[in-house]
Amino acid sequence: MAGDRISIMETSKDSKELLKTACTFAQSSESIDHELLLRFLRSQDFLQRLDSESDYAAEIRLRIRRVLDELAKNQNPSARNILVALTQDQTFLMEPARVDRLIQACAVIRPLPPEVIKFWDDHCQPEDGFTPLTIEAIIENGSEPALTLLEQKMLDPRQMEQDIIAWMHTNILIHRNDLPLLRSCERMLAGGLPEKLRLALGDVLFDYRPTEWFPDNIEIRPPDRRQAGSEALAQLRKIGEYALKNILMKARLRKAVMDTLEEIKKIQE
Repeated sequence: MAGDRISIMETSKDSKELLKTACTFAQSSESIDHELLLRFLRSQDFLQRLDSESDYAAEIRLRIRRVLDELAKNQNPSARNILVALTQDQTFLMEPARVDRLIQACAVIRPLPPEVIKFWDDHCQPEDGFTPLTIEAIIENGSEPALTLLEQKMLDPRQMEQDIIAWMHTNILIHRNDLPLLRSCERMLAGGLPEKLRLALGDVLFDYRPTEWFPDNIEIRPPDRRQAGSEALAQLRKIGEYALKNILMKARLRKAVMDTLEEIKKIQE
């Protein structure tokens, strides 16, 4: 019964029981359940009963992560509204581990409200420790407001050049078939992106050099171009033709662009 679940959330010190009950609220289709859950997620007392200080210190798999995961999977607008509300809640944001997972969970929210954009912007500052996760969430979301923020961060002179290239080699690489991201890349290549970063972005869109980009124990693969939609392929062709005319490239990248244009032509035949 609802009253029993509320009583558990208010008084139980059994973290497993709290997790099970919180996840039941998170999985619900009823907005009243989501309103109740938000009240508890804003409570320091509840958060401390769910995950202790020693849990955070040990960096174990925190139970709050499971609750946020369930909210992210629930497509009901009132469930997503909990995530939005938590981006503005200072009690919830006190623990960096909670911030980490909230950054990722918000990637499912579309349309993207200003509160999430501000939250991501606040947690995408140079050397703040949150930026790699935030960039991952921004690109995963892929909406126009998110990609506008990505372009701002790519053009921000305060961001370290090597960090921006790392974003390209990971998150942009694995999403390089996505039409909205390709449109964003075109804007960046034609805009004020510094020359070294323009070349690095060209590499990521048209080439693949895992031995140069990744340590021996890591390999991130790009998606198969044959799985890209016709609009995405047309957009990539447009970028390639622009690059050949407007970017001074070394022989390897120029060849990669030309090879990709030929590959696109064969796919579209």
